[in-house]
Amino acid sequence: RRSEKSFIAGAFCAMLAWELYVELFATRAALDYIQLYHVDKIFHIIGGAFVVAVVFLFFGEPRLVRAVAVILAVSLVWEIGEVYFDQSVIYFFHKDKSLWLSDALGDTLFAVIGALMYYYTARAES
Repeated sequence: RRSEKSFIAGAFCAMLAWELYVELFATRAALDYIQLYHVDKIFHIIGGAFVVAVVFLFFGEPRLVRAVAVILAVSLVWEIGEVYFDQSVIYFFHKDKSLWLSDALGDTLFAVIGALMYYYTARAES
């Protein structure tokens, strides 16, 4: 339990720092680099692991199908939330829906990868 709490705290801080950097401090050149090389996918991996770690902490070890279902649901809500509330994503969505869909699917895939990495690592430790 202690390692789960430590991971959750560390992952939360990393994701928060990333969001603050991207929203408040990143230059146009940095944002172009992030988009070109999909650097944000690292944080989707961390986010997927974070969500499954929270599930482990509050509900115990879930079945694999439940863990994947939870991360897919959270990813879907996140991506829809971005389309409604994040001005840069709103612009991106209206400019090229197919490119946005491809990015959203990639984000979800990496979140699932992170969730699976955490799931199997946590199971191996128990």
